[in-house]
Amino acid sequence: MVDATLLPLENAYDKYRKGRIGKGELESIIFSFILKHPRRFRLNRWHQDESFDYLCWVYPRLSKAIDRYKDQGSSFDAYIASVIRLAFREFLFIKKDQNAIESSWWNAHARDSYAASREPDYITCDIKKPVDKKIKNQKQIFLLMLKCYYFLSEDFIDRIAPALNIDKKEIIMLIDNLHRLRKHQEEEIMLLRERINSQYYRCICFESRMQTSEEGSSHYERMKRCLEKGRARLHSMRKHLSHMRLNASNSQLAELLGIPKGTIDSSLYALKEKTGNK
Repeated sequence: MVDATLLPLENAYDKYRKGRIGKGELESIIFSFILKHPRRFRLNRWHQDESFDYLCWVYPRLSKAIDRYKDQGSSFDAYIASVIRLAFREFLFIKKDQNAIESSWWNAHARDSYAASREPDYITCDIKKPVDKKIKNQKQIFLLMLKCYYFLSEDFIDRIAPALNIDKKEIIMLIDNLHRLRKHQEEEIMLLRERINSQYYRCICFESRMQTSEEGSSHYERMKRCLEKGRARLHSMRKHLSHMRLNASNSQLAELLGIPKGTIDSSLYALKEKTGNK
């Protein structure tokens, strides 16, 4: 309990009220006093960095607290002490909520970090070795490869080009032309995927913030509603993406190669029949 005979803040406030010091100087006196006497405000229970973070957060509120103060039997020292202590709960809640958001962000992006890690080296086979044998039905395989251009890697092109007896540069040129032909669709797909990633992060964030709140509280119920709506929207966006065409259409292949669409239809259908009967 604060010693009633020691009221340094009361004395400072009396000088401020009489116009001897300005408001900024009074705020500075209060802040310095809190730093020098953390036990009076129960800040000694915190780590030094945490208590300083709290004081920086609460400092702007001191200005409003000074304006609201009215002498109703309690000293200015006791009033400031109550302001500092009552603000603890709000600060701890905000800090807890921010930690939940930060943790959600890292959880949502952890998979991206794993995906960016270096792949293991496999010594049992040489995956970069060109295919020696020629592929049968080269025309059909070539059309299928172009149709799935969106998923082709440079390494795959290096290995498939000799087997198809086609120059690698020609394949790359055709794929580049397909990218230009499907530029609008690819931009839509990329934009939707970015929105899905953002929505996925929001759902994780809502869930974490809900779990760190007291069940039944207004914040808990609000986060619960946000999570339900967020999951429904995420499901809708993923469903929409599943219906978007990721590969080239037969019409686009016909336009690219300058051949009738029926030729491509029949070639790919014949390949499908052969693979389906095996």
